[in-house]
Amino acid sequence: QVLDTRSGTQDLQVDASGYSVTRLEAMERFFFDVGSDNSGEENAEFIIQGLPETTILSVFNDPADLNIPAYDRLVELYAGVTVPGEFVFNNVNPALALANMQITFEVK
Repeated sequence: QVLDTRSGTQDLQVDASGYSVTRLEAMERFFFDVGSDNSGEENAEFIIQGLPETTILSVFNDPADLNIPAYDRLVELYAGVTVPGEFVFNNVNPALALANMQITFEVK
């Protein structure tokens, strides 16, 4: 699930009550207080609801610590390119994460 904090408040929580894992790993920015107003974005119990007491919540600063296989993407966009809607880079393999992206804007 994706947490959207762009609106200034956390608009989605994760229901972890059915999770049967010994460890749940997350990045620190997952708990970022967008408005510095303690509105819930930094509260792990608010965001991850129903996490079993036996599950260890491990929070990391460096994505490399999550040990998720990653790849790099090089993109060239040429003058006149128009993308309707959104332009998303989201690998269909859930076991891979985009680590680095380099976008070059080209003029021909």
